[in-house]
Amino acid sequence: MPEPVSADQIREQMSQVRRELGLSYGEAVENARDLANWRYYVRNYPWAALGAAAVIGYLVVPNRLEIVSPSAKELMKLADKNKLVVERQPPAETRGVSGALFTMMANLLVRGLISYAGQKLGKSTGRETAKAEEHAKAET
Repeated sequence: MPEPVSADQIREQMSQVRRELGLSYGEAVENARDLANWRYYVRNYPWAALGAAAVIGYLVVPNRLEIVSPSAKELMKLADKNKLVVERQPPAETRGVSGALFTMMANLLVRGLISYAGQKLGKSTGRETAKAEEHAKAET
């Protein structure tokens, strides 16, 4: 017949189990943090991470558009069937290098004028505020 276990022995065993659980709990938390961190995978499995990135990139990038050029006869059928009206618009004008430079210089000039006006306005309102504060101090 086995000997009866004392209460002190049971307490000692329970405290030992708690210590072991505390250590394993801390390790589990650290492992969970590592598993949720993408840098962990890149650091430990660089080739697998590169492959996964390539697959995700392939799936995210849309396929090439297929350009269909219908014949004039098919276009006429579609236009007649759906009462389609096509208006021809002149091509948009393209500016040369000089037009682009002019636009850039005009933008810089306008921005400079706005900045200058803002600075002058700020200085004048600052002076007025200072005068009002001096006047308020003089009255008290």
